[in-house]
Amino acid sequence: MNNYSDVELETAHKHSLANRKTIQKSEQCSCFYCCCVFPATMVEQWLSEANGQGDTGWCPRCGVDSLIGDASGIPLTPSFLAAMNGKYFDADCAIEADELKPTSLHSS
Repeated sequence: MNNYSDVELETAHKHSLANRKTIQKSEQCSCFYCCCVFPATMVEQWLSEANGQGDTGWCPRCGVDSLIGDASGIPLTPSFLAAMNGKYFDADCAIEADELKPTSLHSS
């Protein structure tokens, strides 16, 4: 069950866009598509926004631009990521809960 309001989820979603500065200030980062949490330093690919507002990070695991850094103040909990995934992708998280560990990602 989703315990988060639409306003909370929509506010969090805004942090997934043009988020390079926030991610670079973050210790941890999360993707609400694959629901993985990992060190923010692992984000190495960026998409320049056409509106000139900044760069948006791509997940190093799944390649989707659905990242939120902890410097945004948004909770990176499994329940919150699942709620975001349900709202924006209408699906279950793309990986199993026991895979939600930074060690499941390795830099190449």
